[in-house]
Amino acid sequence: MEHIKEVVAFLVGLGTGLSINVVVKFFRSSNSGATSTTQSNNNVGGSMAGRDISTNKRDE
Repeated sequence: MEHIKEVVAFLVGLGTGLSINVVVKFFRSSNSGATSTTQSNNNVGGSMAGRDISTNKRDE
């Protein structure tokens, strides 16, 4: 019974860590579909990519 405070603190910390882990996993899985975009029926005058366009030209 000497270490009851330490055991309770450990269990509370364990429960808190697990609940934070579950919340983070839930938000990551629910936002995973938000990163996909559709680009059908778009008419553009140049490249449709907004960034990370690689070309074969060398910068001199």
